[in-house]
Amino acid sequence: METFVEIRPYGQKELAALYGVSDKSMRKWLRSIATELGTYEARLLTIQQVETLFRLKGHPRIKQIQNKK
Repeated sequence: METFVEIRPYGQKELAALYGVSDKSMRKWLRSIATELGTYEARLLTIQQVETLFRLKGHPRIKQIQNKK
């Protein structure tokens, strides 16, 4: 079973972990869509920026492991 991740402010390292890519790859992704994201002052992307990233790069999913008895 897969579930979507929560939409909230995320840092670059958190986003890289969600997508299963390196920090360097995430920086490249963010640079490639910088015009759509706009600038961010803090280390976190805003909720609106995260929504834009998910829309442009796809929404990461978390696989849940079900306990079988």
